[in-house]
Amino acid sequence: MKRIYLLAALGLTMAQFSAQTYCLPEFASGCSGGDMIDSFTVPAAGFAHTDTGCSAGSYEDFSSTLTLTLQPSLPYDFTVTHDYSGQYVSIWADFNNDGTFDPTTELIGSGSSGSGMQTASTITVPAGTPVGTYRMRVADRWNSAPIPCNVSGYGEAHDYTLAVTAPPSCIVPGNFAASNILPTSAVLTWTAPTTPPANGYTVYYSTVNAAPTATTVLDATNSLSTPNLTATLNGLNPTTTYYAWIRTNCTTTDQSIWVASTGSFTTLCATFTPNYSNDFSTFPGACWSQATGGAPATGPGTGTSTYWYDDGFLNNGNTGAAKFNIYSTDRTGWLISPVFDLSAGGYRVKFDYGVTEYADITPSALGSDDLVQFLISTDGGVTWTVLQTWDATNSPSNTTNTYTYNLTTYTGNSTRFALYVTSGTTNDAEDLDFFTDNFAVEAIPTCDSTTNILVDAATVTATGGSITFTPSVSTPAGGYQVYFSTVNSAPTGATVLTPANSVTTASSPAIITGLSAATTYYVWVRSVCSANDMSVWTGGVQLTTACATITPAYTNDFSAFPGVCWEQASGGTPATGPTGTSANWYNDGFLNSGPSGAAGINLYSDFTTGWLMSPTFDLSAGPYTLTFDYGLVEWADTTSGVLGSDDQVQVLMSTNGGSTWTVLHTWDASSAISNTSTTYAYVVNGGTNQTKFAIYATEGSTNDAEDVEFFVDNFGLAAGALGVGEITADSKEVKVYPNPFTDVVNITEAKDLKSVTVIDMSGRLVKTIANPGRQINLSELKAGLYILKLDYKDGTSKSVKAIKK
Repeated sequence: MKRIYLLAALGLTMAQFSAQTYCLPEFASGCSGGDMIDSFTVPAAGFAHTDTGCSAGSYEDFSSTLTLTLQPSLPYDFTVTHDYSGQYVSIWADFNNDGTFDPTTELIGSGSSGSGMQTASTITVPAGTPVGTYRMRVADRWNSAPIPCNVSGYGEAHDYTLAVTAPPSCIVPGNFAASNILPTSAVLTWTAPTTPPANGYTVYYSTVNAAPTATTVLDATNSLSTPNLTATLNGLNPTTTYYAWIRTNCTTTDQSIWVASTGSFTTLCATFTPNYSNDFSTFPGACWSQATGGAPATGPGTGTSTYWYDDGFLNNGNTGAAKFNIYSTDRTGWLISPVFDLSAGGYRVKFDYGVTEYADITPSALGSDDLVQFLISTDGGVTWTVLQTWDATNSPSNTTNTYTYNLTTYTGNSTRFALYVTSGTTNDAEDLDFFTDNFAVEAIPTCDSTTNILVDAATVTATGGSITFTPSVSTPAGGYQVYFSTVNSAPTGATVLTPANSVTTASSPAIITGLSAATTYYVWVRSVCSANDMSVWTGGVQLTTACATITPAYTNDFSAFPGVCWEQASGGTPATGPTGTSANWYNDGFLNSGPSGAAGINLYSDFTTGWLMSPTFDLSAGPYTLTFDYGLVEWADTTSGVLGSDDQVQVLMSTNGGSTWTVLHTWDASSAISNTSTTYAYVVNGGTNQTKFAIYATEGSTNDAEDVEFFVDNFGLAAGALGVGEITADSKEVKVYPNPFTDVVNITEAKDLKSVTVIDMSGRLVKTIANPGRQINLSELKAGLYILKLDYKDGTSKSVKAIKK
């Protein structure tokens, strides 16, 4: 009879709510942006409606196909998954079957996703709710709670059938929560239901927020059973978040649903026994903390600001170190370590540090009352002692400095460290960044390493340089080994040291020779106390050798811009030399043909000045011939252009390494510069071993209407001199095509051509063709750059460059 009554009740209420007409919720902005009910699950009820996406019209009625069955008075965990954060979920049931959802009295569950994309809360059918079926609505809206008959905002709603069954015979416990949380244990407590269960309680715990189901295997690693109202979880992992559920066991077959504890709990940090290190790759690191305000004498304050943050060490990169921006006034922050057990003795603490200008790599001094202090506490952080102070009198450099302190007098098991920074009460002009990295507490090594490894920039040449370092506390018997490589990989025990990759020195500095010019090397240093006792390698500093002086033949086709040992500068004039470091030349296709392979500069507006400077050449065995292709076009076009009224492009030469410059050629507003490739040539006599060239371009001080691009390509120096005619004869606009060529080249100005002489870039005469026609065959040439010297019957000559593929 009971079963017949239940079926009849369900049938009656089903008929009642099926006959009702419910409002259709509307969300004017829709749900396609992720403001949706993508999944709705109630694990303890075995209900899962997943991967539904955004419904058409932001609403769908599933009441005829999906039923959620719940018992009154039990709190069921539910989860709604979204594709966007900031969601609010509300759930109603029409218990009086009047066709409406009362926003307050029929609300049975609600929650929000916060910054995540999942809303997790509980749904509870009120005690005393009659057995039957009811219309249930689940609604989601972004940024504010939805209402049953929603009309605005972003969101979505689903309707389901709710089946309410008889109240449970086995009631869940109440007030389930965690307390007395330690690094490896926690105590769970709860209150008994009205009728205590005969078989006690089962507790399940996990690091995953997923309630147990009928298929969950319970064992000693994830659960325990007890007749008491408390349970201690042992063997937990430190600094780990756990989730817990409990159920009542009335009999072996009659059990309550699983109910979750009031929130998750996270175990405390364990005490660390060195060796220990933190490279801040994850900021601030496990069991590190921040505090605000206070002073070393009183301890951290109670503020909530966090002034320390993650950034690249000394503003190189954007992550991997801890940084504090010191400026203005009253900015005080602590970076506090975990607790260490130093009872074994023989430890030291060390870390890297440095100071730069704010958001820069340049050096900076601390302000008048700025303070950075390194502190130690032997009672877990209650009281603090200052070990080191940096202030305006001893500001750290903008290079890697290493602080080391031997902890031989500290043997407590509750030791903590802190970096304390304050900008004081004076608003100084200084705006700087303090950094720390590679914090370590370690056993004092028998063979100590070096620190503060630096490259002495003043000593760097094309073949080597000097490395300075702070020696270890005790001078090692075997001195110091210095290893260098073009690969940024520290040496290991398997690395073979040879004269080609290492040097040994008794003290700082170490002098490295025999390196390749214009090459970056990475350098490490270690102490050698004995043949079997050596320190760890430290360093990894970069040493980039200078450019070597080049003896031609030489070419630069600007395929790699601007080219090895080429430089840019800005400002100044040929008389003064450059005054700035801006790079106004750029890589582009020659005369805007293609995207790359030439050097260009855009001349427009006013006051822009750019220098494109060559490496240093040894031309003392001259003469040599300088050549390059050039041309002028409208900006971002291939049409011809003209220079503005005071625009200038000049070819410069220096015979003293760039200290002073001489003008070789000038193009200005009166110059007819072609928008096709033209070759410039100049014979260098009296060159030195410190000869440099530059293409200097300036817009002047007048903002002309002209907006043009000047291009340079195929810069070359070859031994030997071309004739005067071929340098100065510009009356004939001679071109060869195609260029580059495969076998045959065509000459545009072949009339009255007497001969063609082919010269390679070493100055060697390769071939002479008498009385040539418009087309000449050069298929026998090797691939490379050549100068074609064209001699005409009137005595003039012209030289053009041609590239053989």
